[in-house]
Amino acid sequence: MKRESRIDVSRGIGILLVTLGHSLYINYYFKKWIYSFHMPLFFFISGYLFNFDKYKDNYKEFLKKRFKSLIIPYFLLQFVIWILLFAFQYKFNLTTEALDRFIGIFLGYRMHKYYFYLWFFILLFIVENIMYFLIKYLNKLLYIIAIISYICSYYLIKNVQGFFLSTDLVPLCLTFVIAGYLYKRDFSKMVDGWNKIIKAFLLICALAVSVFVSYKNSYYFGLINIHDCNIGDPRLFIVAALAGIMFIYLLSTFINKCKVLEDLGKNTVVIYAFQNPIVFPIAYFILDNSFIINRDIKFVISIIIVVPILRLIAYLTDKYIPIMSGKSK
Repeated sequence: MKRESRIDVSRGIGILLVTLGHSLYINYYFKKWIYSFHMPLFFFISGYLFNFDKYKDNYKEFLKKRFKSLIIPYFLLQFVIWILLFAFQYKFNLTTEALDRFIGIFLGYRMHKYYFYLWFFILLFIVENIMYFLIKYLNKLLYIIAIISYICSYYLIKNVQGFFLSTDLVPLCLTFVIAGYLYKRDFSKMVDGWNKIIKAFLLICALAVSVFVSYKNSYYFGLINIHDCNIGDPRLFIVAALAGIMFIYLLSTFINKCKVLEDLGKNTVVIYAFQNPIVFPIAYFILDNSFIINRDIKFVISIIIVVPILRLIAYLTDKYIPIMSGKSK
């Protein structure tokens, strides 16, 4: 499959929004909007890029490819991050917390003490394997399956607060992966054929709907966050998420090519992995020991500090340990 620059741009925008959303200094209203769709966006893109035809007669090769791009990076990144924290945060002292977090690498029991970072890696691996067999055997029922999956996801999220390897989020993740696949299959050519005026109008509408509905949902239910099992009103959540996704997709079609965003989009794995546990604490340390008081200025400076460091880590990873990011030399 030929690489689409606009999809790399979409991922670049997505990982930039994730990074902005993780800053302690971000404006809360901006954060509420970002969290309404940023993870569904990545699931949607995974579905959009899902290339069943390439592996339709070779599941073994598909499994090998996904294992290499998701499971191996998951464990390698987790081990590296844990070792760094063990050295610098725990001072080589195997505390109960440090041990629990190490066990969490294998259990991934989100929202409990037995949890470490990168919750969606194995989740996406599970979902993409499910997706393979759904397309192979139930392709004509994908729309119905997506609806059923979303309904099931609401009840799981409502009643199960985290689970082994984040499998409680499988139906929700599957919903957006199917949505991305169906959009690529059934609608992308039609939308791409529309003129710029129509696309611009839809972009503005998508942004307006996304902002309004996400704020309405968060007004009643607090910060919408898939990780914390809070999607609020499921009707508002799905509308805000799909509108946000469509806004980013249409925006990327207008941008089309942008080396900076494409570069970020090609390195989302490492950028996501290191920002919260390693790089943001560096920025906080610098800013907490500075003369800067204004929160908005701290927000801007934190991003200016964090993004280049993350890109440097991604560069070094690609150069010396590409397997850790799911790539090959």
